[in-house]
Amino acid sequence: MKKLFGLILLFVFSVLLIGCSEETPKEFKLDSNKITMEIGEVYEIKVNVSGYENPVIKYSILDDNNVIKLENNKIEALKGGESSIEIVLEDEEVNPLILSVTVNELKSIEVTFDGEIRVGESKELNVFVENLSGDIEYLTDNADVLTVNDGTITGISVGKATITVKIGDFSDSIEITVLELLKVDPSSISVKEDNFELMIDEEVQLQYSVLPSEANQEVEIEVLNPEIVELKGDKIKGIAAGETEIVITSVENSEVSVTINVSVSAPLVSRIDVVDNKILYKQQVGDTVQLGWTIIPSNASQIVSFSSDNDSVATVDETGLVTIISSGSAIISINATDGSDVKKEVKFMALDNVKPEFVLEDNVTEKVVLNWNKPFNPLEGIKAIDDSDGDITNKIVVTNPVDNKTYGTYEVIYTVEDKAGNEAVMKRTVEVVWNYDVQFIGHAGSYYGLMNSEEAILYAVKNLKYQAVEVDLKQSKDGVFILSHDDSFNGVDLASTNWSELKNITRTAGRTGGYPSENGSVVNSPYTTKLCTLERYLEICKEYNAKAVIELKWSNGINNNDTSRMDDLMKVIEKCGMRENTILLASQYNCLIWTRNNGYSDIECQYLVNSCESDTVFNRCKEYDFTVSINVTGTATNSDEWLAKYQEAGIKISTYTFTQYVNYDVVQKWIDKGVDYVTCDWQLMNKLNLPESSNDPDANVKYNVTFKDYDGKVLKEAIVKKGKTAAPPSDPSRKGYEFIGWDKSIKNVSEDMEVTAVYEIVNYTINYESNIGITSTSEWTSKEEFAKELYGDLFDWFVENDDKLNELSKTGNKYTLTKNGTTVTFASADDIFNTDIYTFELTFSNYFYKPVVRSSDGSCVIEPSEDYFLNSDKYREKYKEVDALLYRGIKNRYTSYDDTYKPTSVGKIQIFFRFHQWVTGKAT
Repeated sequence: MKKLFGLILLFVFSVLLIGCSEETPKEFKLDSNKITMEIGEVYEIKVNVSGYENPVIKYSILDDNNVIKLENNKIEALKGGESSIEIVLEDEEVNPLILSVTVNELKSIEVTFDGEIRVGESKELNVFVENLSGDIEYLTDNADVLTVNDGTITGISVGKATITVKIGDFSDSIEITVLELLKVDPSSISVKEDNFELMIDEEVQLQYSVLPSEANQEVEIEVLNPEIVELKGDKIKGIAAGETEIVITSVENSEVSVTINVSVSAPLVSRIDVVDNKILYKQQVGDTVQLGWTIIPSNASQIVSFSSDNDSVATVDETGLVTIISSGSAIISINATDGSDVKKEVKFMALDNVKPEFVLEDNVTEKVVLNWNKPFNPLEGIKAIDDSDGDITNKIVVTNPVDNKTYGTYEVIYTVEDKAGNEAVMKRTVEVVWNYDVQFIGHAGSYYGLMNSEEAILYAVKNLKYQAVEVDLKQSKDGVFILSHDDSFNGVDLASTNWSELKNITRTAGRTGGYPSENGSVVNSPYTTKLCTLERYLEICKEYNAKAVIELKWSNGINNNDTSRMDDLMKVIEKCGMRENTILLASQYNCLIWTRNNGYSDIECQYLVNSCESDTVFNRCKEYDFTVSINVTGTATNSDEWLAKYQEAGIKISTYTFTQYVNYDVVQKWIDKGVDYVTCDWQLMNKLNLPESSNDPDANVKYNVTFKDYDGKVLKEAIVKKGKTAAPPSDPSRKGYEFIGWDKSIKNVSEDMEVTAVYEIVNYTINYESNIGITSTSEWTSKEEFAKELYGDLFDWFVENDDKLNELSKTGNKYTLTKNGTTVTFASADDIFNTDIYTFELTFSNYFYKPVVRSSDGSCVIEPSEDYFLNSDKYREKYKEVDALLYRGIKNRYTSYDDTYKPTSVGKIQIFFRFHQWVTGKAT
């Protein structure tokens, strides 16, 4: 029995051993390591765990950027962006899991309409778009009531219609009611003129309107004597001498009318023309010629008389029949008899062997200096007169080779022949010049071919006609000067490769897109080209009489530390005969100083800087007679006041850009500022308003501008050209104050004037009424102090309104605010201060101000309201300057933001995003 029991125990023990040897495999993983969510969506994390005894999983957000919210294993998407979650199996030696979460941006479109619309009216819809791109489609469900065209709605008839706006799959709709057009009774009829004096056949337009303007404008017009005046729509025409009245009556109310008096008279003779020109030619003795004439105007008196100044040569009877008596010349006059003293003289001659003569008006010369692109009419102010044929200007033949867009001198030839075959010839010279106060520099040649290529340079001078061409200078290993913006060409390093190898390398690249292709300067792209040498570039400039602007890029011997190759560069320029037409451009100012110190005072040097607003740059330009070249499309400022300072000192100003797509308005802006050079890639000069150099005395009128400090001390006296900006002195200082400008505008000066410095006190004081009725004073000496007190008061306001705000809840000493699908928790003013700027914009910003109505001057009324922090009685006066601070920020920097504090469609008040950035030191 014992043996049997022992066998049973042995069996059970074996089974237990077998069971323990088959352990469950360990597993700790996710179905997916990446998920994408929409804002507001909740996702439950599911982790596959097995083989661990009592596993404990811990979840945490790796990057606290408020994109998501995590509670246990559930994720809630708060805003667009990316985040990640770390999943750790506690007390186990296993790598944590990382779950990447992407939350898509909220996309929406919203349409609103303010006010009302009546039949016949057109008004604009308000459309707000969030994170959508593409054209907006506008639809109406009832075009008989309301039409919509590109955001403008028009009332057609009384009723209702629904307007829908769409971008792709996103849309919003609004129902709009069209009201009946208000009927306004006419009260009077206004006429621009109530008394007309017309000539026969003269027409005038009646100009009238029914008042008020909202009344029916239909009228009836009656001419009381239609034999005097003919009515043609809203026009009247005199048809006979005499007087009459015209009555204009409202069709809405016949008692509303106005009477216009009209007087019609016949005109005096203004001109007599000869009908048959053959009478101007040579006649034989004994010939008779019947004069033919026309009276102008045709409704004047047609009665004329005749006379001869030399009856021995020709006589005329009362019918205008002329009889030639003898050789010689005589003038027959056709005379008006209506008292106008108008006459027409006709010259008769018995012989004609005299050449015609060219007659030039007083302002016409035989040598013409024509400004580029200005029209040239070769016949303007020129006549041809023949002693027999009279005025034969219409027979002048002109050989005119003048091209007003190509500089040079042209010979214009005039030929005229009278009927007798006598010919006269005259020659005039026309010189086409650039006589404008600004010159154009082609950037790296032009936007044709590749930068610095021969093709780009030729296009700049041949097609665009620029006065100068800028290129970038580099060197080969063996010292050959070549044109290249970069240190390599098609991957080959220039400084370490000899010219014998470089000259055969080609590069192919495209130069398309934007305005250049529209004006024709980009064709057959991509381009293939070779490197261009400095000598070839100078040859082109010399051939087309263009200035060579050579930008000295850093290279061996041509840099701020080493100018040893400058002498070799000048030898090449002089060898090509371009010394007088070369400009050196460089940020390597020591190379420019070398030029001045080594006998090249005649070569213009342009100091290449980002901004001219630097005393160092200004003084360097003055000391070394540099022109300044400034960047006008970057972030650097080049104010009118600084430009005036350079201009006052006689320093020329050149402009350049970092972008090749500067539009015409940007170029025009700097031309209007009076700069001396503009650097362009492709702009056609004839599409710009160019200031012509003028000898007009008014163009040189100057005024005195006296700059004074707050105490009357004269800081500077400036002399300013009419219409220009005065160059101010350096900003003055005053202890305890900050200089903020001048009390008058110093731009567009048109008179002698005094301007005074204006300051703001550094520490400012605000008085306010506290809740206990005591007048207190708050003074902040710094932004930090102001922010600390403001955010402390904001926290106190939320505490005081805990029971009033549905969005606010309290647990222990912590407050939870949920607004616009975003939740934030805070227990102190510091928590609010440290809130993420995006979260702050969607939550706290909604409680600062009740939306306002703002006047055109920026002012508004901050209404009392305990529902908003800065509208409340406790804080409204204390922080009344905050509105002005925010409005200045919108007006001067964030112009697209709404200045009424009305939230966007997703609940943002955008200016508080920037305000929170500013006070927390995350933005300036």
